[in-house]
Amino acid sequence: MPATKVTNNCSVCGMNVNSKFKADYKGQTYYFCSENDKMEFQKRPQVYAGLERVSKKGKAA
Repeated sequence: MPATKVTNNCSVCGMNVNSKFKADYKGQTYYFCSENDKMEFQKRPQVYAGLERVSKKGKAA
């Protein structure tokens, strides 16, 4: 029986992805559609993990 792949949405762009690209942050696993999105997440994980409040103008509050 083949192994089941984990599917999720990319934590950066929202595309449906498999588990090939992933990173852990504060005890949670985040998935990505590409290595580029994974690297973007790793630069500012608090933004993509929803931990940083953002104002309506798009600037961190």
